[in-house]
Amino acid sequence: MKDGRKIVFFLFFFSLFLRVVWWGKFPPGFTADEAIMGYDAYSLLKTGKDQFGTSWPLAFRSFGDWRPPLYIYTSMPFVAIFGLTPLAVRLPSMIAGSLEIVLIYLVGKEIFSRDTGLFSAILLMLSPWSILQTRFAQEANLSTLTIFAGIAGLIFWIRRKKWKHIVCSALFFGLSFYSYHNARLTTPLILLGCLVLIKSVKIVSGRQIVIAVIIGILTVLPQLVWMKNNPQTIFRRASSQSVLTDQGIKGSLWKDIVSMPPGYPVWLSRLQHNKPLYYGRAIFKGYLSHLDPRFLFFSGDPHERFRMPYSGLLNWTMLLFLPIGFFMVLKRCFRYTDKSLAFSFRLIVWWLLVAPVVASLSTIVPNSQHAQDLMIPLHLIGGIGAALVFERMAVLQKSLAFSLFFVSLSLFLYGYTQIIPVQTKYLQAWHYYGNLFEKLRPYNQSKIVFLGGQYYINLAFYLKVDPLAFQKEVKISQPDNLAELDHVESFGRFTFTRDRDIPNNVDINTFYVRLNEFEEVLPEGTTVVDREVWPDGKREYIIFRYNGKS
Repeated sequence: MKDGRKIVFFLFFFSLFLRVVWWGKFPPGFTADEAIMGYDAYSLLKTGKDQFGTSWPLAFRSFGDWRPPLYIYTSMPFVAIFGLTPLAVRLPSMIAGSLEIVLIYLVGKEIFSRDTGLFSAILLMLSPWSILQTRFAQEANLSTLTIFAGIAGLIFWIRRKKWKHIVCSALFFGLSFYSYHNARLTTPLILLGCLVLIKSVKIVSGRQIVIAVIIGILTVLPQLVWMKNNPQTIFRRASSQSVLTDQGIKGSLWKDIVSMPPGYPVWLSRLQHNKPLYYGRAIFKGYLSHLDPRFLFFSGDPHERFRMPYSGLLNWTMLLFLPIGFFMVLKRCFRYTDKSLAFSFRLIVWWLLVAPVVASLSTIVPNSQHAQDLMIPLHLIGGIGAALVFERMAVLQKSLAFSLFFVSLSLFLYGYTQIIPVQTKYLQAWHYYGNLFEKLRPYNQSKIVFLGGQYYINLAFYLKVDPLAFQKEVKISQPDNLAELDHVESFGRFTFTRDRDIPNNVDINTFYVRLNEFEEVLPEGTTVVDREVWPDGKREYIIFRYNGKS
């Protein structure tokens, strides 16, 4: 028991160290999404309201989207202790990633062997996917943790028959609805599979199941009531990111219909060209893209924030471990006398199949953030394969496997620490506002106009703008098209335009800020008073004003 506690202690704190060390350099900036979560937590601490004046909401307004509440409320203690800093906002992600590593060790040990738990934990701890996603603030990390904790609770309950495990499972599954939009579909799909799978386990208590269901419903009920009263908190995101609203698919369907030759049978045209077929094909293609070896091992995520040079999402040794582990898992799903273990393996396979479903409904596929739940069953199955491989390998073969592991890890770390921070195509999703806003302090009595970009929330975050003043002063415009984002027009002496074009009606007493390509020439009559160069040296934020001459 003591050895087990030491292992858990080591796994958690070493994992946390890997996620906290050099937090201010890697990733190479701070996102607007991180700033908005931190400032909402700060606003709640100061006023009991979010940045737009809603008291203790269960969905937070965010660029026209509605953000689930769990991450923001989880951030509040860290903001209270460390102040409104990027590290305080990122700590919940870092801790969640470390707890996932502890859980995968415990589950692997429970269903297979201690070596399986250790290999799974080590593979996940050093996984490019996990390191990339858990070093900055995002709700998907809490979603993955709560879903995993719910599944772990079920496995331990089936295995050990203790009340505390089914109660914890129900609570965490309930909390997952507060964590991330994707969990609101993924969790019901997992639970639907559990209802089918649990019939094969005749040793469970029906009374405990009923109580767990009641606990889960009571946990989710406030969120359901909130969504009923505020339906835009559900449908606004779907309208902007769902493949079902993709105008490109509608255009392709119409183009194919009108291009049919004269006299072509109408019934046959409708059979070949219809919405269910076109959208279903896009969803299925999106689903398969998340299981594509190129995405998982080589090219990685095409999304600019999650790109990784020289690396995919998984270590290359998983190419060896996953087939062996998957074969063993399938074997134990159907040829195992211990029904509780058979249930556990079937549940893991079901989670593996369900995890990419929500991600496949997005217009951006594949996406490692939307499919982040997939990371856990893959590494658990990989850990099973690794334990079996290393048990039967000769010394030379083990040395070769270790070498391949460290070559893959080294390439990822080199790209993450040496390439991403200096190349423009990897930097575009990050912001480097801290020094810029400090350079604006000498002009704090003047009107300042920001041209384009998502400056407002980063400005409020870095300057720690008084939330009460912000709530009174902020002005927002809403677009006619729900697929577009809301826009904060101004607060206090700061104004924010939608585009970066220099306005015609300029004011010589106003300072302007925008992002420029390096050596981009400004119109005559302008004077640059300060600049902040990007890490790549090819872009810069400039602070300029009009001098009244042209």
